[in-house]
Amino acid sequence: MTLDDDFKKAGLTALLSTGMDPGVTNTFAGNGYEDLDRCFEIRIKDYAIFDSPVPLQVWSQETYYTDCAQPPLLYEDGEFKRVEIFGRREYYQFPEPFGLGACICHDHEEVTTLPRLLPKKFGDKGLRYVDFKMGTEEAAIDADLAFVGSGMTSKQPVTLKDGSKVRPIDVYVATLPPNPPADELAKLALSGEITDFGVVTVDCIGEKAGKPRASPTTSSRPTSST
Repeated sequence: MTLDDDFKKAGLTALLSTGMDPGVTNTFAGNGYEDLDRCFEIRIKDYAIFDSPVPLQVWSQETYYTDCAQPPLLYEDGEFKRVEIFGRREYYQFPEPFGLGACICHDHEEVTTLPRLLPKKFGDKGLRYVDFKMGTEEAAIDADLAFVGSGMTSKQPVTLKDGSKVRPIDVYVATLPPNPPADELAKLALSGEITDFGVVTVDCIGEKAGKPRASPTTSSRPTSST
């Protein structure tokens, strides 16, 4: 780790190979939960705006859309439950340069693990609510909702006229164009034509020294092309 000494001198800790979410979000949630005397809620949001002049998949489209089609898991009133897809829409004031953005519930691992693991590690502090929400431009959210509603993201096989069976999601993924070559992507990224701006926030809400307290943490990612 060539930068280890530099980080130590600056009093900083670098998280390597953890992933943003889950990963960094779990660390933020753990820090906030540990800091509070009582922690009743953990609210996680991932907001991103991506733009590219060429068709480009920055991660598994199949995973993204099948997750969108799955009723999101929510930890509410101390119980796990499934809620409506694209539900619980809210408008959150993200730090600049993002500003006010729309977010919806999304099925994600943090909701499964945090309510079970944090009380075991740091003690029961009254945690009753955990959610994970994804956000982007509202028109894109509505477009994804319409696409999922069409049935094209389903993993359940359908029967065609010739009697063959296919999964709609497989048909969709098969129609996606391949990513451009790596050298072309690098040129587009370095020229600023491909942009990917994102921010992740984790709000831990509870009490400290007998008074209401929120422990918010934020991580932004710069323009990238990965």
